[in-house]
Amino acid sequence: MKTPKTSNNFITTKALIVGVLFALSTLLLSSCASANSKTTTDNGIWIMEDYGQLFEINNESTITMYQITPTHCDKQGTGRLTQDQNGYNLLDGSPLLVGATHDERTFLDTMGYRVSVKRLSTLPEFCQTESSDRQSPITNFEAYWQIYNQHYAFFDLHNVDWQSQYNSYRPQVTENTTETELFRILSDMTQPLRDGHISISAKIDQKEHIYSPNPVPNWNRDELVDTIIGNLISPPELIAAESFAIAELNENTAYVNSIKMSGFSDTTNTMDIREDFATFNRLDTQAAHKAMQSIMQKINDSKYDNLVLDLRLNGGGTDNNSAVLASYFLDKERVVYTKSIWFKDRFSEGQAISISPNDDTRFTKAIMLLISEETASAAEFFVLMMRDLPNVTIIGENSAGELSDIFFRTLPNGWETGLSNQRHVSTDGFNFEGAGIVPDVYVAMTAEDINAGKDKVLEKALELLQKQ
Repeated sequence: MKTPKTSNNFITTKALIVGVLFALSTLLLSSCASANSKTTTDNGIWIMEDYGQLFEINNESTITMYQITPTHCDKQGTGRLTQDQNGYNLLDGSPLLVGATHDERTFLDTMGYRVSVKRLSTLPEFCQTESSDRQSPITNFEAYWQIYNQHYAFFDLHNVDWQSQYNSYRPQVTENTTETELFRILSDMTQPLRDGHISISAKIDQKEHIYSPNPVPNWNRDELVDTIIGNLISPPELIAAESFAIAELNENTAYVNSIKMSGFSDTTNTMDIREDFATFNRLDTQAAHKAMQSIMQKINDSKYDNLVLDLRLNGGGTDNNSAVLASYFLDKERVVYTKSIWFKDRFSEGQAISISPNDDTRFTKAIMLLISEETASAAEFFVLMMRDLPNVTIIGENSAGELSDIFFRTLPNGWETGLSNQRHVSTDGFNFEGAGIVPDVYVAMTAEDINAGKDKVLEKALELLQKQ
């Protein structure tokens, strides 16, 4: 896990979304026809191959969910289905649309990306029996390597030969390897990827262990906060469970610091996102709209002509909230990126994702959007959504380059790993994974400047506004 970044915590951010899709919360199964007029049964065994996810529906009243890899099958749980006017409420947090055929459905995530869901004739054999070697170090090493081999999308980007990693580290694992040793071996094998959305978490000797091969910035977050406050002519007002700081830079320019992309209310800020993602997403989306309406009112009441929007400390949240925030600045409906999923040896066909402007008040005057290497994950999605707008200038350093949602898998021994399995391509054809989104105006941030109270990124933004 990257430190000192706290808003990109693996337990609380957008990075969880893919993992949450398969956790035990609420999912809507809505029918193309009404529930009463369905002509095909949902009973049976279904697989989302690209996500290694399988579920079994019985009597249209219960569902059992599994994670599958080439080496093992992990039963996640069984729950009841309930039915309302829209169809079925499953266990999963995102819509699963009933298709027109008996053997195919479509999974739909919160941003509208569709994944094929196909019927299987039988449950795979290794899902029918309980493995006797779930704690075996060799079994867990093999499972970990295979998960990455099938689902990790960016070996080439990081110049890592995953087979060579296997050849180097597999001989280090025996049936006598301790948990502490295995954790170190898996961490060392993964380290060359330098991907902030990779994580390994394990409970060893009653202690939580988390590893992520994520570089840290050369400057301190707290020092940057102090420097920012020193440049404001009014104390910042914190709103939406401290998700935003609002202040004034001068009589013509408002300053808004977007600190995170989730937990926009006191309720959602303390919720366990994995326990009930559907409820969290609904409440947090409402809170995001409420926060943006408040911000728009403050800006419009003061008749500001310019806005400095600072995301340099924003480590992410949920993609859906990024879209909510961006909708208050869009001039029209826009395609914002193209998304595809890596599985085995290929990316799926890219699907264009678009968002529409909010119907209420929007700000379409000059915007200076500040980013840094700490701008990550869902915050980068927001930047992607804003970068094509003619009134937006992006200033600062390249962002973190952590755009993929985190794809979570559970090892046979119960340890969890997260990885990047998605590619998001900008409207002009760039994949910013790894390299980060490139600003229109590059301004480096150094510890020396920040410690001296100099914010050269903010200074450049004000300089460019004066010239307009």
